[in-house]
Amino acid sequence: MLILPFLFGLAASQGQFIHIPLFVCWFFIYLFSFPLLQWIKTGNSERYRKPVVVYGVILFPFLVSLVWFKPALVWYGALLLVFFMANMYYAKIKKNVLC
Repeated sequence: MLILPFLFGLAASQGQFIHIPLFVCWFFIYLFSFPLLQWIKTGNSERYRKPVVVYGVILFPFLVSLVWFKPALVWYGALLLVFFMANMYYAKIKKNVLC
């Protein structure tokens, strides 16, 4: 779920140096999103604050470097944020979409 879409995209394009920080950023966004959504869902800031901060601090320099090299990625980030807001909404109301 995490690696295969990246590998398919890499196989479909020509590998470039920017793919390395892009994958690291993708990986830490994945790690960052779970404790953040659990924090929103449970309201247990004591348990989830530390992982959110740690992954956020690790993620931030990679985000900055990607935007520095490819400013057009801001638009993809904005689109990702819009979709992530739907996840945050359902975490807040504690409702699973599939059930």
